[in-house]
Amino acid sequence: MAYDWSVRKAHMDDVKDIHALLLDCAQKGLLLPRALIFLYGHVRNFWVVDAPDGGIAACCALAPVWDDLGEICSLVVREDLRRHGLGRKVVEACMSDCEALHIRRVFSLTYQVE
Repeated sequence: MAYDWSVRKAHMDDVKDIHALLLDCAQKGLLLPRALIFLYGHVRNFWVVDAPDGGIAACCALAPVWDDLGEICSLVVREDLRRHGLGRKVVEACMSDCEALHIRRVFSLTYQVE
């Protein structure tokens, strides 16, 4: 039986799991770390996918930056759950917020060339 990789908006109960996922990648030098207080204040920007064994399998945020500009940031897929299209799912979910926010241009910064 295949697992239902549903994407949903993050809520306050997800913040510590998002933080742990981001911290793991930040310690490997793959992205910038985010403080818990930052995540609590920006939880509305995040979309997540629940992992079959509990916790968060993937997360991503759309951060409004200026006028009609937004940043796709904090994109992480748990290492053991990669290759299921979860990164694409959370990015597409973030992009779905663009219309409501009147964001017409989006960028992303990364340390990973591939």
